[in-house]
Amino acid sequence: MKNTSGCISIATVVVVNAQLTVPAAPTVAVTQPTCSVVTGSITISAPTGTGLTYSINGTTYQSGVTFTGLVANSYNVKVKNSSGCISIATVVVVNAQLTVPAAPTVAVKQPTCSVATGSITISAPTGTGLTYSINGTTYQSGVTFTGLVANSYNVKVKNSSGCISIATVVVVNAQLTVPVAPTVAVTQPTCSVATGSITISAPTGTGLTYSINGTTYQSGLTFSCLATACYNVTVKNASGCISNATLAVVNAKPTVPAAPTVAVTQPTCSVATGSITISAPTGTGLTYSINGTTYQSGLTFSCLATACYNVTVKNASGCISIAKVVVVNPIPTSCNLARSGDGEMIKTDEFAVVLAPNPSFDNFGLQIKSESNEKITIQIFNIHGRLIQKLDSNTQKDIFCGSELSSGLYYIEVSQGMKRKVLKAQKL
Repeated sequence: MKNTSGCISIATVVVVNAQLTVPAAPTVAVTQPTCSVVTGSITISAPTGTGLTYSINGTTYQSGVTFTGLVANSYNVKVKNSSGCISIATVVVVNAQLTVPAAPTVAVKQPTCSVATGSITISAPTGTGLTYSINGTTYQSGVTFTGLVANSYNVKVKNSSGCISIATVVVVNAQLTVPVAPTVAVTQPTCSVATGSITISAPTGTGLTYSINGTTYQSGLTFSCLATACYNVTVKNASGCISNATLAVVNAKPTVPAAPTVAVTQPTCSVATGSITISAPTGTGLTYSINGTTYQSGLTFSCLATACYNVTVKNASGCISIAKVVVVNPIPTSCNLARSGDGEMIKTDEFAVVLAPNPSFDNFGLQIKSESNEKITIQIFNIHGRLIQKLDSNTQKDIFCGSELSSGLYYIEVSQGMKRKVLKAQKL
């Protein structure tokens, strides 16, 4: 210092230091929020060292290099050294948390009786950038998964940020069981029954119903009164599954031969027996009978004693015609006349029968005239030749019979020894 007199003071030495060092702007790394983590974090990698502190808001400083739990915002990251010098801010932006798709809304199509696999279709969420998975590994843009076997599936949605939704659990059931094709037995029409029937023997059980037309189902195993046709027999279970059809054919009713047309050759004075010849129907496979038991292919029955015969025709199907009742008469009474030595005809025996009343509401009266004392036998046959009543008489020549017979036509055969009479009677 110097005064006005020019005198100068002793010097005071002053040192001016160099400028304080300002830390460099920090180098940072930001960890953004994720699909599952709501907040982000900031980590300073430089500068680091003793005396350095860090701040993301310009107010609060910390020695640690990491700031966690940061909500979405813009942060000014600064470094302060022990001299209190603060760096230029590095601006770091923490983004909002990534959006996670909602759990998917799905529709499942279960396997059916005829389709072995199911399918899953996602109806929401849909849109650009969304992909879908049923196994958590493979994702596709399509909303439908087909050809799915029975299993439990975790259906998820992933967006373009890679965020995956909570899983929607979907169960695809096993394919419905289809009944086996039915086992059936067919009862065909017969000579006397015009319709057939079908009976199912398997499968059977609770919940099964049966059909012969694919429309109407019943729980019963038998279908009766079936006309001639081809029937598709199916089984349906409680799930509605229908089996393959079993074809059952009901044949036409076998043809019954017409009642035979016959000619009778009656006994004569020289031939004691008669014969019956059938003129129609004739042809391959037809056989004939006069007793309903024994059948022959020949058209003629010879050496027939006096009686009522039921002539029937049977074809190859075993169908038997209505019987034609044929009466073989006794030897003519005129044969009881013999010649005397001079050639005059003389009566050697007499056998006559008178039936009265006929028709009758009650009894039939038989007036029998005979010169023989042999036993008299009376047999009553119905129109089909079946024996209804038999009477024997040793002495009585006037006999009453038939009071218990019902209305209809009958044949009354009266015989004595080798002599026979057959009379037609009608009961009113």
